[in-house]
Amino acid sequence: GIYTASSSPCFEALVALSTTNATGTIAIVGISGGGFTGKDYGPTDANLAALHGNFFVATSGQSNWVAVLKPSAGTASRYVNTGVPSTTAQLSPQKLTGCVAPVGNGTFFAKYWIDGKVVGTNLSPAVSGIDGMTPQVSVGAQAAGLAKLMYFTYYRSWWNLTTKY
Repeated sequence: GIYTASSSPCFEALVALSTTNATGTIAIVGISGGGFTGKDYGPTDANLAALHGNFFVATSGQSNWVAVLKPSAGTASRYVNTGVPSTTAQLSPQKLTGCVAPVGNGTFFAKYWIDGKVVGTNLSPAVSGIDGMTPQVSVGAQAAGLAKLMYFTYYRSWWNLTTKY
């Protein structure tokens, strides 16, 4: 059937994380909601735990991009290690893409691509719907100190109204 805009969000971003290592770096790219309060707009461990959405995350402790699906607050996150390193040369950005589609019984299926290659899928627990989400491209430090740089070329999001996975 045809999906509603609130049930089938997709995103695509062209980014490159610096190869210069910085302890405590965390980067998030995708569509997310919740988790960021007050003046704390950078990603931290506490914010990541509270965040819901469909996104990629990378940390200095995890060298690969990890695809995350958490359709609404209060549900368990589903993680997939993509096996693709998150650090690239500044002039070699990676195209990160993710889409979600409902599959019935309140569950959602997510598919992830890096540079056009499928790198993972996720199936959510049953939920009543996807909570409100906004575009997210951010990099920050998990603790005191400096984070890696993220080079950002573009971001786009859309509602996938016709495709079933």
